[in-house]
Amino acid sequence: MPSRVRALLASLDAQTPVPAAAKPRRAVSEAKAKPAAGNGDAPAASGDQASAPSRTARSAEPPEIVDGSRAGQAGYVHFFLLDTPEGDDDIQVGIELADGRIAWSFPDMGASVVPFIRSGSIEVAGRSYGVRHLYGLRPFPDAESMAALRAALWERVSPLVEGETPYCNPFLRSRSLCLSCLGFVQEALFPGRTPGSPAMPADFPRTRSRLYYTTDDLLLYLTGFHEIATAEARARRIEELTLPSYLKEDLWQIVEAFDLRDTAGGIDTSKMKNAVDKRPAGRTYTRTPPQRKRL
Repeated sequence: MPSRVRALLASLDAQTPVPAAAKPRRAVSEAKAKPAAGNGDAPAASGDQASAPSRTARSAEPPEIVDGSRAGQAGYVHFFLLDTPEGDDDIQVGIELADGRIAWSFPDMGASVVPFIRSGSIEVAGRSYGVRHLYGLRPFPDAESMAALRAALWERVSPLVEGETPYCNPFLRSRSLCLSCLGFVQEALFPGRTPGSPAMPADFPRTRSRLYYTTDDLLLYLTGFHEIATAEARARRIEELTLPSYLKEDLWQIVEAFDLRDTAGGIDTSKMKNAVDKRPAGRTYTRTPPQRKRL
């Protein structure tokens, strides 16, 4: 893999290489899906599943990747590199609105809507966060699902924003609803019956823990790599696709770190390796405790 400079330049507007030497922490969210009948471990879809595409559609088509916001991209999921005041690199995800702005849950700010940022900084409560756009992905491959998402997008995110839903600290348990950036995107893409309990697709992977989803899982799902059963097939897929350098490197590291095994019901998470020796342990999580409490 090519080596790149670690510093995040807050004022730079060009898409220069993003550091790879120290991989950023991944956002996380709780795995809140109810157990499937007869299997206490397997996640089951719940709530509104109208927007869930077929499994074959994702791996059969190349992912649609964008380098910024523009008309016609409402609902696209964008990945950013966040440089925290503590000097850490985190992955921040958000969802594009019809007017090109980004809706997300941001540290120290919570659920909010901001202008699209290619590269710059955000000041929150006297703390400065460097923000750099990495890539954006179309979340659903079929037109029907995208149309449904666009029609309902503001209705899904506005209660979270107008209600000033706070950002989750992954190390502290909140007594009220809070959302990480990943949890916010999950609410927008897979709304459940109640806030804080998204209706996750049955085949949505969990690569690090049976209690957590991470942005690695989201990336695998959006690109269809969660459906590809062998290391050889995944390697061929990466080389066949035309990918931005950072996305390509992310996919290489994910598929090399985890032993993804396809089964009739989707990903067999019990067979996945805990690859803390290959990827940093720190992540931004959405967390599900064993008793399935809400965030």
